[in-house]
Amino acid sequence: MTRAKPVPETVTVHIPFRLVKRGGRKEMQLPEGTSSKRKMDNTLVKALARAFRWKHMLEASSPPSPNWPSVRG
Repeated sequence: MTRAKPVPETVTVHIPFRLVKRGGRKEMQLPEGTSSKRKMDNTLVKALARAFRWKHMLEASSPPSPNWPSVRG
C-alpha cells in the first residue's frame, strides 16, 4: 500500500483494517493482536434505518401521512 505525501497543514491518521464480506454484509476486520470489545446498539441501528427511510421518502416527494413519524415499517 502506498501512502500519499504528507501535507504540513493536514493530519493523516492510518487505521489498519480490512473489509471482508460475510453473509452478504461487509465487516471490518482488525489486525491480529487487537482487542475488539464492541457491542451493537440495536436501538441506534433501528433509528438510523428509520432516518434513511424517512429521508428517502422526503426526497421521493411522497406525501407523508398525518402520523408519519410514528408509522413504523
